[in-house]
Amino acid sequence: MLPQVWMAAVITVLVAVLFTVASVVDPIYRPSLLGLSVVFWCIYFPDKVSLGTAFICGIIADALTGALFGSHVLGFCVVAYLTTLMNRRLLMFTWVQRILFVFVLMGISQAIINWGFAIRGEAMPGLSYLLPATTSALVWPIWKVFMKWLHPKRAMPR
Repeated sequence: MLPQVWMAAVITVLVAVLFTVASVVDPIYRPSLLGLSVVFWCIYFPDKVSLGTAFICGIIADALTGALFGSHVLGFCVVAYLTTLMNRRLLMFTWVQRILFVFVLMGISQAIINWGFAIRGEAMPGLSYLLPATTSALVWPIWKVFMKWLHPKRAMPR
């Protein structure tokens, strides 16, 4: 991994962790910024960011949220796999199609995370588990602009 890309990845993880910990929003409305970071990296840096990075982000998210250990890991790894599988097509999508794709990815991730909560014996929230996916999709354009600003220009694909 290029040093600039590595440093930008560390900064984005720290910013996402900061917003996850210091968020004043109810957790059901909180966007998954670590998940959005994994999506961004897998779209724009698929050769440098892999399932290992999604695994590390998942461990961090599990530790921060107190979820069943491995639920965010599995969710983020599935998101990373699907995004890497579709990354060339995603670059050709319109911005509305990308937002819808991010919504589907975050919905899959939230379903896996809530499956972990069900294993622990907690009550299932119904379809309200899709609210973080909705807020993640709405925050995606802003997060993408921030990530593109943070990453060095020569490291970004054309």
